[in-house]
Amino acid sequence: MISAKEAGELYNQRGKLVEKMLDYIEKEIRGVAKEQKIVLIPLTEKWYQGQVLSEFSEEDWGIKATGDVESTLGNLGYVLETYWSSTGNEYRNGEGMLKISW
Repeated sequence: MISAKEAGELYNQRGKLVEKMLDYIEKEIRGVAKEQKIVLIPLTEKWYQGQVLSEFSEEDWGIKATGDVESTLGNLGYVLETYWSSTGNEYRNGEGMLKISW
């Protein structure tokens, strides 16, 4: 049986990943905010699993953390849209973009 301490550490790993993702997005937004009102972040669709920011697609908590990040951005007033150039299947992942506008 997993201990409460181990469970807390697992939860903290997800939280740390969310912070890394938000820092990455903030850097991207700050880089373009003076010239435009959108930023495009690459996404990977893992077939029957969900979507994840491509930069973090190999992370253990990537899919769940991406959902947390999207909720946080929405709560901060950003408008999110997802565009897919290809969808995933059992042989490969899909590719797309997360459009964040303000």
